[in-house]
Amino acid sequence: GPFFLMAGPEGRARRIENRLQRTQNDMLQDLARIRSIIYAGYYGHWEGVSEDDNRKNPVLQQIGYTLPAHRTRGPGETPVTYFPGRDLKHSDILAPDQIPEAADVIVIGSGAGGAVAAATLAGHGHEVLIVEAGPHYPSGRITHEERRMTARLFIDGGIQTSRDNDIVVFQGRCVGGSTVINNGICLRVKQDKLTHPHAEDVFASWAALGAPVDEARFIQSYEKVEERLGIEPAIEQSGRHNGSHLLRGWADHAASSGDQKDHQSPATWFSKNYGPRADGAACAYCGYCNTGCPHGRKHGMAQSYLLDAREH
Repeated sequence: GPFFLMAGPEGRARRIENRLQRTQNDMLQDLARIRSIIYAGYYGHWEGVSEDDNRKNPVLQQIGYTLPAHRTRGPGETPVTYFPGRDLKHSDILAPDQIPEAADVIVIGSGAGGAVAAATLAGHGHEVLIVEAGPHYPSGRITHEERRMTARLFIDGGIQTSRDNDIVVFQGRCVGGSTVINNGICLRVKQDKLTHPHAEDVFASWAALGAPVDEARFIQSYEKVEERLGIEPAIEQSGRHNGSHLLRGWADHAASSGDQKDHQSPATWFSKNYGPRADGAACAYCGYCNTGCPHGRKHGMAQSYLLDAREH
């Protein structure tokens, strides 16, 4: 309205920001979330199709950012190359006229839960049909163009939220589910040396709710999954020194803090479902984990349990 036009640039910016953050209008909320996705990426501008098309990308040049394919790697560093041969194939996806009239079990969704369930059931001799709403994007079809990948691999293009619009829920909508778009960090529930000693005991909480879970069997399940995915601690180089800076920063903070909980907080390297390094598939630490691994190095469901289900 007229009052908006009368305001200066800073006043207009404040009005827009306030409207996007506090409005109950779903359309404006979606605009705010789309803006957040673009801001969260490394860039808001992409030219052509490939990384080579973006060698002279003006936005990347302005911020001094170099795409993974153009970075210089030092001695001993993992090359940014494609690791072939571990993806589910398009021929493994059934065409409409190939879908059977009946199956022993139908599994809805091909993500972490569905794929593991399907592979386990198939391993016990059941005929299993997996139904997935999203498209199949093998590693070779994934690019570093985050806007396009977010639109195609995420439910609602990455703007799915809670009903009150307060929390953005990033969820995969593709073959392999959220294992395709997560950043590969693997943390257990109640994990020794990684869970704060004062943290709530999750197993006790579940039992109090009337849903007890056998902790020993739960841990065994974790171990089986970790073995299949080749879970290994992230190497220090993968953080390009960011991890080391963060760990030193936390150590300095804890040392100066008067809160005993800070002193007891675990701070160490996490594990990732990339590799294993012995196979030559170590993480190339390109930094684009959340829009899929274009280098074929991440062990998601389409590179592990869905293959197991197919073999059975």
